[in-house]
This record gives sequence, C-alpha cells and structure tokens, in this order.
Amino acid sequence: MHILYVDDSGHVENPDERYFVLGGVSIFERSIYHLIKAVDDCVAAFGLGPGDDIELHGSPMYSGRGALWRSIRERAHRERMINDALYCLQHNSGVRLFAVAVDKAAVAPRTRFPSHSKSSVIVLTYSCSATTIGRMKRIAG
Repeated sequence: MHILYVDDSGHVENPDERYFVLGGVSIFERSIYHLIKAVDDCVAAFGLGPGDDIELHGSPMYSGRGALWRSIRERAHRERMINDALYCLQHNSGVRLFAVAVDKAAVAPRTRFPSHSKSSVIVLTYSCSATTIGRMKRIAG
C-alpha cells in the first residue's frame, strides 16, 4: 500500500492565473518511517528551532518570506536547505513525486488568461532513487 499526499497551486476560477497545478507524493507504507526520520534529521541540522514548528514550503524558503526564512538572509544558504530537504526524497526508493500543470486557456478557451504562445497540459512524474530523479512526460493539448 502507498500513502498519498496531493496539493494544489493556483485557483481554478482565478482568471489572473494561467495555470493550475496539482502535485503529489506517494510513498510505500514501509518506507514512511525512514523518510520522516531523514526529514526530521535534516530540519534539525538547519538549527532553526524545534522541528515540529518548521514547515518546508519551497516558495517561502526560496524567496525568504515569513519570519523564519527571512532570518536567513543569504538566498544561497536557503537554496542549500532546499537541496538538503530534496535529497531526503531523492534517496528514498519508496517515494514517487508527480504533478500536473493545466493551461487553463486550453480547457476554457472563452475565459481570458494571461497570453502565452502555446496551450498545453504537462504531466511530470519522478521516481526517486539514489541513481535517478526522474523522467518527464509532456502531453500537448
């Protein structure tokens, strides 16, 4: 059995956003303990306080938004933290990452969205292991 987590980015009905993205993580149930332990150890190594209070969200980490990430002034340092966290996923063979990016103009052509030259739906799947972090499929719409 696999444990699945899915999250979205964007809002389907917001005409100011051209894309809607769904992303997720699937992990084999017997691998979850080892992943949690690796991520907990990674967060503890950051030395930012109690790990239970720290959320690893890429956008705030990268841009330095929020009090915690703003306190780390150097973007390069925050990028290393992001890479360290992703390393935990890459080196756990039970993890699968996937995402779908939908160009809303391709599925709702009467709605006005910011213009781009090509409409498409992009499907990304990653198999995480020590030797690879993936393959990508592109499905044009």
